[in-house]
Amino acid sequence: MNRLPLGESARFVILHHTVDPLSGRVDHYDFMLESGMSFLTMEILELPTKGKSISARLLPNHRLEYWDIEGPISGNRGSVRRISRGLYQTLELSPRHWTITLASPEISARLRLAFPEASLANQPIKPQSEDKISIEVLEYHSDLSNTN
Repeated sequence: MNRLPLGESARFVILHHTVDPLSGRVDHYDFMLESGMSFLTMEILELPTKGKSISARLLPNHRLEYWDIEGPISGNRGSVRRISRGLYQTLELSPRHWTITLASPEISARLRLAFPEASLANQPIKPQSEDKISIEVLEYHSDLSNTN
């Protein structure tokens, strides 16, 4: 897994992903952090709320084109609508934990991400359905409305 150097900034985007009800999946948010030549991507079922921890499912990295993509996704995988995009900055980095800030017109937040064991020693993460990331919401201010 590529890690952003401490104190550096990169892009983040949150997309609301609406899926076909027959797919067996549920609507969710794709939370993406730019990491090298792709987005480290996590599926979250709810937007962050101050003082709360949320669970995220690690997905395969997504192409950087998702910064601009909105609308139907190829292969009948549903559609996405951008909720927010901006910059994140790393405040603390370890093989298992990152503390980051998010800054966009809609969101100001400080989050602590706890990664699965596979991320130790900078080993590439090969996402599996059981790979979970815990996101602790340390600070969160939002001007988001009508996100569903």
